[in-house]
Amino acid sequence: MGVRLLGTIAGAVTLALTLAGCSNSDSPPPPATTAPLPTLENPPTRQATVPATSASPAASRTPVASPSPSPTVQATPEPTATQSASGSTSDVIDAAVDTVGAVYRPQLTRDTCIADNPDSKPCVSLSSDEGSVQSGIARFTGGYPDGGGFSFYMGRDLSGDWGYWFGTQQQYYQLVEFPGDLRLCGGGSDVTIRQDPVGSSGPSGTMADGSTIPAEEFVLTVAGSPNSGNRGEGWYRVGGATPGWVPATQSTDASLGSCDLHDAIEGSAPRG
Repeated sequence: MGVRLLGTIAGAVTLALTLAGCSNSDSPPPPATTAPLPTLENPPTRQATVPATSASPAASRTPVASPSPSPTVQATPEPTATQSASGSTSDVIDAAVDTVGAVYRPQLTRDTCIADNPDSKPCVSLSSDEGSVQSGIARFTGGYPDGGGFSFYMGRDLSGDWGYWFGTQQQYYQLVEFPGDLRLCGGGSDVTIRQDPVGSSGPSGTMADGSTIPAEEFVLTVAGSPNSGNRGEGWYRVGGATPGWVPATQSTDASLGSCDLHDAIEGSAPRG
């Protein structure tokens, strides 16, 4: 009995050791399964790096924002006018033809005017160069099928539309070609340079009567009429030391050398 009891105890001990050995062999897998879990937490760290990279574009936007003054600079100079004026040659031709009830002839002669003109309308041809048209003034020469000629000027208004400025067979004092300089005609008084092409606009400065100043653009503010003979009104945008706007009636083409012709037509009273 004692021997059997010892055998039974020995067997139990052996079984317990075997089970303990099995449990020890199973314990490494849990760490093996747990070990990947920290490894899986590394991707969130990499994902955190991606926002850091995406933040760099934000830094690159800062330099892109700094050129924002550049658009403002481009809007101020004339590129805009040049671009809008790219189609203005055909626009002003259409407006001139409608205004005087004429037909257009690129090369104006009596023969070209008679040809294909069953209604014997007057014929007109654009005489201004592209620079003057872009700056807002277009000169047209005209003729009739039965003879006789005339000339007139179109001006561009603030909205970009063309209208009749004036027509003449006489000498005129206005500056009609660009680039060009104006002579200010104040009748002995200083001439006020306005901030905008309207008499009620605030002054940007004054210049002495007889001063010369570069003209950069013309704007027609009141259209004239070829039927009534009424002349339109307009302003020149000027540069130089006192940039702004000057009425056409307070200036003359500087190449004429004086305000004499201007004063003979407009009078020489002070106009300031």
